[in-house]
Amino acid sequence: IKWGRTDFTNPTQKLSPQNLVSRSTDREDMDMGNLLTEIKLYPFTALTIQAVAIPYFRSSRLLIGPIDLPSYVNIYEIESLLTDRKMFTYGLKTDFHLTGVDLSLSWFDGYDPMPGIALTRFSIDTLKIIPLPSVDLSTKPYKIRNLGIDFEAALGGFGIRGEVAWKSPYLSYKTYEYVPMEEINLVGGIDWMKGNWRITLEYSGKVIPDFEPSAVEPMLTGDIDPALLATFLLNPGFNFAEYTRLQTAAFNRLYNYQLEKWYHSGGLRVEADLLYGKLTPSVTTTYNFVSKDFMLMPELVWKPADGLTITAGGDYFSGKKGSLYDIADEFMNCFRLGLKVNF
Repeated sequence: IKWGRTDFTNPTQKLSPQNLVSRSTDREDMDMGNLLTEIKLYPFTALTIQAVAIPYFRSSRLLIGPIDLPSYVNIYEIESLLTDRKMFTYGLKTDFHLTGVDLSLSWFDGYDPMPGIALTRFSIDTLKIIPLPSVDLSTKPYKIRNLGIDFEAALGGFGIRGEVAWKSPYLSYKTYEYVPMEEINLVGGIDWMKGNWRITLEYSGKVIPDFEPSAVEPMLTGDIDPALLATFLLNPGFNFAEYTRLQTAAFNRLYNYQLEKWYHSGGLRVEADLLYGKLTPSVTTTYNFVSKDFMLMPELVWKPADGLTITAGGDYFSGKKGSLYDIADEFMNCFRLGLKVNF
């Protein structure tokens, strides 16, 4: 089940986890299944009411496996369903089917399928000449409220889509390093078709209402400088465990794009339908104007016969030094080739 209508970013979609390290030629393979119950009511032709109950928690696969963490850091992801009764989540959505426009109002109350990263163990070996820390990190779910509005309309030859969402965690990021800050997301997009061509353009913005700068710069993506470590330990009041917790919080903020108060990004997709639908070349790109994260995905889909699809493409990620795409690009940059047969 998917909520939301925009193409590149869906801030109203919180029902199902994703495998963010999936390298499939089919983008829908990123969507992971979930155990849930859905009820739909149709009281009027122009009104649909949907209720979703999710009894257990299934975690997304985060983009942390490809990241080269320091040698003293171990990270453990949630590998199975969490079946504690406290993990119950529900969502409500109302769809209005009006003349020329479809509008939805949604409410999500429960655990975000995108968990945070928590510091679960810290120790330091002071018997060596240069004391070495040992750190265990674990992905941990947190509970949120997410209120969203999305719409889709046609205006002349253009399709217009948009989403607005307010996300507020129950716990405070000031106490729990794995919990993000409250945020408001705004997404607006248009698509245009002319002959064999289709162009989709989208803007995504985010604001952190109660933003506070990070206490430290995120440094968990590289081994600590021994000279810097020695400087820390020479300070009698230095608390290494608390510093590591703050580093973990900073990494979560880097991952969730919450190091700055405002974020702006854009997405573009250009697609052509050639040879009577047998050949479909496309290029998809996104760029975050604040973090400088850039993604480019060229793709070519060929259907030489009924039921046979051959797909070739690639992923290219880059970003400014220390950004999420910069530290994960060595794994994420790839060439993809797929063969699909439908019977």
